[in-house]
Amino acid sequence: MRTTVSAFCLLIATIICAHCVHAGNQPGNAVKVIDGDTIMAVGVDASGKESGKPGTMGIRGIAAPALDQPFGRQAQDRLKELVEGKGVSWNGPVPRAHKEGIAVFFRAANGDSLAKLMLSEGLAWVVEAELEDKHAKPSDVRKLVPDAAAWISAEREAREAKRGLWADKEPVAPWEWRARMKEIKNSLGMRLVYIPPGKFLMGSPQNEPGREASELQHEVEITKGFYLGATEVTVGQFKQFVADTNYRTSGEIDGKGGWGSNPDGGGIVMGAQYTWKSPGFQQTDDHPVVVVSWTDASEFCRWLAKKENKEYRLPTEAEWEYACRAGTKTAYSSGDTPEGLAAIGINVKDGHRFTAPVGGFQKNGFGLYNMHGNVWEWCQDWYDPKGYTAGRQTDPTGPATGTAKVQRGGGWSSGPSRWRSAARIGRDSVAYRGCYQGFRVASSNRAP
Repeated sequence: MRTTVSAFCLLIATIICAHCVHAGNQPGNAVKVIDGDTIMAVGVDASGKESGKPGTMGIRGIAAPALDQPFGRQAQDRLKELVEGKGVSWNGPVPRAHKEGIAVFFRAANGDSLAKLMLSEGLAWVVEAELEDKHAKPSDVRKLVPDAAAWISAEREAREAKRGLWADKEPVAPWEWRARMKEIKNSLGMRLVYIPPGKFLMGSPQNEPGREASELQHEVEITKGFYLGATEVTVGQFKQFVADTNYRTSGEIDGKGGWGSNPDGGGIVMGAQYTWKSPGFQQTDDHPVVVVSWTDASEFCRWLAKKENKEYRLPTEAEWEYACRAGTKTAYSSGDTPEGLAAIGINVKDGHRFTAPVGGFQKNGFGLYNMHGNVWEWCQDWYDPKGYTAGRQTDPTGPATGTAKVQRGGGWSSGPSRWRSAARIGRDSVAYRGCYQGFRVASSNRAP
């Protein structure tokens, strides 16, 4: 049950300053900016001394982009510039419309409305549900507080001027963003995470250790959000595909198998005995399926699409790198040095000689596991060894033709340079299958 406004007033009185909260503005200090519309503040008494414990409150009447969506960090940084460590005042507590907690009318030390400032700079949306006049009678026609018209106008002007988040073609409101960010789970128990649209630098800078000439750095815009498997496709999930269709992999059909790990210490060798069922080392249903060709991966996607009556496919190379980076510009999503990869399980002491069960280590900023290492992952694109087309690109899908398909992410047998976000190789779509490569699925369908 939603807490009443009067209860929230009592909460502020208790947490912030038991003897200072009143009908007018409560003076205080902004201790910390949590995000673009949330502040931790503490009240001050008549002498200017902090009194009571800090409390966290939203800026009433606005919603800034979430920290993990475009312009979220910019909104947070701007709000920090405006008030963090400085004096503020507030009044008018109400329940937040799209988050837990309370929202108040915040003002900077000079009296400026923080809501209007953020709206004017294109760093927030108006939330009219928080601007209703709480003193109006239930029988009255819906009425907004006096400042609402100015704030709505500020948002409209920013939108027309394409300032801040309104520079995006299709800006997504944070409440919709949070709904999209919820993982969806399909009939196989496979978890998919929403990857929002955005821009990034694809490829690597020339001074990045391990860089290869094909990694020409260029700006890419992904204009439509998509879902990507939180983990690689597992042995158990591939088993369901085989059981349902009697599918035989490329290595089983031609009798040549694939590249497997010789249990007698002979390294990685090609042999008919190495298939997705027996890569040369033990795997459980929770390990990533390996020794599958690009064709096998594509057939799995086709089967799953038919089974669930929705799109499933391999990600494009640009989508894969964008999702791997998750907003980072460093060599790895964890930083510029291989040592930083230890947190996500890529190191000699991670406890796994070969593949690791999926989802066992730290996820990246988009909620994806094992984007670095574990297994190479097939992408949809044909591979061009000369690199990318120069210049800015929008939703690229790679060359029209080719002789090899792109693989990304590096595998358990790779070295640090292959685990980089920009690292790429090309392999034959049918003939190549190894015990260090698998895939994850993508979908452009929205969450239900």
